[in-house]
Amino acid sequence: MLAFDIETTGLSPNRSKVTVVCTEDYYTGEKKAYEFARWAGEGQEKHDQLREQLINDFNAATSLCAFNGVRFDLPFLRTALKIPDPVVASWVLKTTDILEQSRLLYKTTFSLNLLCETNQIPQKTGDGLKAIKMAESGDFDGLKDYCEDDVTILNNLYRQRHITLPKLNQVQDLGEWAHVDMYEPVPTPIPKPAEAKLPASPPTEDFLKEQVASGPNAGILLDNLLELLGSMSQDNWKTLLPVSQHKAKENIQIITRKVKLIKIRYDMEAEELSDILNSMEESAQGSG
Repeated sequence: MLAFDIETTGLSPNRSKVTVVCTEDYYTGEKKAYEFARWAGEGQEKHDQLREQLINDFNAATSLCAFNGVRFDLPFLRTALKIPDPVVASWVLKTTDILEQSRLLYKTTFSLNLLCETNQIPQKTGDGLKAIKMAESGDFDGLKDYCEDDVTILNNLYRQRHITLPKLNQVQDLGEWAHVDMYEPVPTPIPKPAEAKLPASPPTEDFLKEQVASGPNAGILLDNLLELLGSMSQDNWKTLLPVSQHKAKENIQIITRKVKLIKIRYDMEAEELSDILNSMEESAQGSG
């Protein structure tokens, strides 16, 4: 899993720029910084090199994690760096986002600092405004350190695994939200009633109807889900589920919402999304 965070000169991707993107590998601790602001004076060729490196590293990651990355970081990168829609959509599908999961499942939001305070983890060293000022003043070392703090915090939260969600005072096992292969050994699935278990083969229409029926978006995207998942092999569609198998009902609801979010954020049609998932499956088969 690759934790990532971005810093920008403002909130609008049409008027603002990406100053730095930082990543940290959950398993190895390796850190990388794509310092667009530091090398801005080197011309378009250097900018393009950084952009290409970022795209390649994000594509190569088995999974991604961020805090508010689904609704801010990834759409910003898409617009500001002119990254193709299919590429960004594939990143959304493999991103675990604590804030986004809490927003979708529990209808609550909170700051990263509050999350850290609640779980007794060292907080961020500044805020977004401070990061903007550091970029303006040319304090690129300070900017990189600030951005790197965020990705280290994210990985530390996942290393703690069982965290308390602010406002809810509810303990959450991040193993239920992370990529299915993230924690080793993989947790043994908790037995659930038959209707909450994953089917032995890719989901059928009846299964999806059953699982989505009680959700807030009941039935809205059933046809799209069928189109997106219908042609995928069993192993490949399972890898898209952001949480463990024993949480199958929430899995389907989260994927439903993610599909809807991608369509809204990136103005994409179901056919385009289907092509993305098909290409992901072909790529996985080719590497097998």
